[in-house]
Amino acid sequence: MKYLYFVFVFSCAIFNSSPLFSQCYQSVRADGLSFLRQNQYGEAINQFWAARSCDDVPANNDLDKWIRQAMDEWVVDLNNSVDKARKAEQEARKAQNTAVAAREAEQEARKIAEENARLARAEGKRAEALRLSLLSDLAGQINDVSDALLLAFLALEFADDSAMQNAILPSFAKAVKDSLTRTVAVIPDVINALFKSNDGNWIAAQTEKDVFLCRLEADNISVTHLPGQQWLNTFVVNGQQVAVTYSPTGNEAIIWRDGVPTPLRGHTEPVTSAIATPDGKQILTTSRDNTAMLWDDKGRLLFTFTGHTGNVYDAVFSPDGEKILTRSSDGHLGLWQRNGGRLIAMLGDKAAYFYTCAFSPTGNRVVGASANGLTVWDNNGRQLAAFGQAEAPAVDAVFIIENNEPHILSRTLSNKLVLWDLTGNKIAEFPHNGRVDGWTAHKGLGQLMTWTEDRQIKNWSPYGQLITSYSGTPSRIKDVESGNGYVLSTSEEGLVRLWMSDGAYLMDWKVGNEFKVPAILSVPQHAIMYTDETGAQLLSTPLPLEVYKQMRDNQPALETRLQEIKEKYLVARFD
Repeated sequence: MKYLYFVFVFSCAIFNSSPLFSQCYQSVRADGLSFLRQNQYGEAINQFWAARSCDDVPANNDLDKWIRQAMDEWVVDLNNSVDKARKAEQEARKAQNTAVAAREAEQEARKIAEENARLARAEGKRAEALRLSLLSDLAGQINDVSDALLLAFLALEFADDSAMQNAILPSFAKAVKDSLTRTVAVIPDVINALFKSNDGNWIAAQTEKDVFLCRLEADNISVTHLPGQQWLNTFVVNGQQVAVTYSPTGNEAIIWRDGVPTPLRGHTEPVTSAIATPDGKQILTTSRDNTAMLWDDKGRLLFTFTGHTGNVYDAVFSPDGEKILTRSSDGHLGLWQRNGGRLIAMLGDKAAYFYTCAFSPTGNRVVGASANGLTVWDNNGRQLAAFGQAEAPAVDAVFIIENNEPHILSRTLSNKLVLWDLTGNKIAEFPHNGRVDGWTAHKGLGQLMTWTEDRQIKNWSPYGQLITSYSGTPSRIKDVESGNGYVLSTSEEGLVRLWMSDGAYLMDWKVGNEFKVPAILSVPQHAIMYTDETGAQLLSTPLPLEVYKQMRDNQPALETRLQEIKEKYLVARFD
């Protein structure tokens, strides 16, 4: 257990040391030396790392020497453990071969010997896995990234249970990042935020003044510069992936295909949002001029939706694309027929500002989340239910399907997330200790991911049952993504952290831009896209388990290098 404990402590020591411990260098260093003399290597290294964060640490300190010595002595200790395991296995096999008593006694002795041999073999493999993992970390520290990756791979090969794999995966993940990260694009400005298309094959890098659209392909990365623009959306229109941007100084949106702009001119105030129809043939924009406008993909205006008396902030289409909901500052939701632009009904009361609105998956129901709670209408504008006043104001609401029945999931300013049926019966609540900073509903999985001001990330079932918690983030979380078996978070000071979806920690690292989201998951690319610390480069690191699978599948091609590593580092054999 002490080996497993060290892998966790050593991985976290850097992030848990605090500058609050001033005037502490000599005391913490002395504790480290004391642990080292007692052969408690993990505790010693932890103290030396903690001493490096003391306010009074001298510039010419000897902590690196002691950390290295502790690691070297630990490697020796692990080698001794492997030797002992080999000897134990040999003794067990001798016992097996010398069992010559009566048949029943011989069978019993053989069972005992085989079990001892199995246990010795398993203990030897665990010790060797930890030794190789530590050697991988040491190789990474001296920038021998090729050896580090192969050592971590071999360590995973020796790990024959999930607990041991989870202990070694952080070393493998770091080796993957150090050796396989590539530069996707160099941007001539500081990247403020990243956005991705729904299919994950387009990444938009937003700077203060421009957008850089990156098309991700296996062997080719194309970058298109969209000058003087702010990002709105990306979607497929008539079979082509297009980007939609707007200029903060103008009143038009622009469709971009292969860097060629098609302006959407007609609004008299700045554009606030852009979406495509479900069939991908038309585009709807909303504006501060109190209107929404429907366009074809050539930029021709088809219909103007008038009737609001305040800014129109955004809009949604019904699943069949035939109806539209618009959300305005005038306290109403507009329900419209798409073809012809006919107003079906103005929903809501001017006294209640709507924060969000949505169609149900079948399109026959509409929900609005407002300062008065939740209101449900049919798709002709007839009010069916109003509820949630005790939890008001409601600032988010989405429809989810659970057991083939539609439900509404809502979030309030009073930190509550509540699941309702369509008549207003409360089905479940999701308890949190701190304010909910963000959430995302996984409609396909029927799960909910939340993150709170107390730096906790939680994955829930639709009925309020906690599935997994992800903790340890050192500062307030700005954004969380999940997909392909991973969870990725970005916190305020620019720290990105990666977990497996079962909660196993993989790694974290510092990126540029401390104010907006600088890292995203690209599931089709099996990679994490993020900015470097300068904020001027877009980098890509493959997902660790995808690399592990590829290395296993291509082991014959790696055999020569693996054999070199086995000989160089005296890797044990357990045939």
